[in-house]
Amino acid sequence: MAKKTSTRFPPIVLACLSMAFLVAGWLMSSFPVLILAALAPLFAITDQSLESENPWNGLELIWITLTAGLLAAWQFDFIHLITAFIQAIGLTLAFGSYVWVGRTLGPRIGKWVTILFWLALEYLLIKSPWRTDLILLADAFQLKPSWLKWDASLGFTAVTLWILISNWLFYVAIFRSSINLMALVAFILVASLPPIVSVLSLSSVPITRDIMEAVYQGGTGPDVYMAKGELVARSALWIMALVLMFTGVKAVTQKEKKKK
Repeated sequence: MAKKTSTRFPPIVLACLSMAFLVAGWLMSSFPVLILAALAPLFAITDQSLESENPWNGLELIWITLTAGLLAAWQFDFIHLITAFIQAIGLTLAFGSYVWVGRTLGPRIGKWVTILFWLALEYLLIKSPWRTDLILLADAFQLKPSWLKWDASLGFTAVTLWILISNWLFYVAIFRSSINLMALVAFILVASLPPIVSVLSLSSVPITRDIMEAVYQGGTGPDVYMAKGELVARSALWIMALVLMFTGVKAVTQKEKKKK
């Protein structure tokens, strides 16, 4: 099978590009569209890490990049430095999970592993007592609630899913072995459709960070959200748990076969 990994961009270049997009996206909070492409270079780094004998160098670059992005989300208030370090480690595991699962189950494994892990982690953060002190990817659009009127039935983390899928499409379009025009068109459609739908949904109430926190602290919210909660992230947690258990069993089985 031909490799689809692009070596046009060294990992350090990909990390710097992602960091620039993340920082700009978080600081330009009134128009944070760069967030929709900021993680795409990190997907490309994981491709190279999957085929490298030492994947930790690439994952370390991802950790540094995500730390910078989280600090930008805090407007570079360094009182949150330790929190950013720790949360970035957890988010880096989302990319590391792709490397581990890919090496165990085979190279055909997709980036959905990273997306599921990220969503699952965000759900755990939402359920934790530290939810108010942590950054969610969907927070990038907290000043654009008028773009989020489509998330009422799916939860606040549906916005995170939208951002991650947009990033994956941009990665497929730009950072693989060649430019993929079909993926680029798909990226433009996926990135632009939810805000357009929101503008047309004049009667819908978006699920914002404030509503999400109020509900998970025992308060009230829209009826549909009270009934379903964070449907997207909760589902991702259960699916990812099954994937990790299956991968763990497969890894143990492979080790036993090697011993024989």
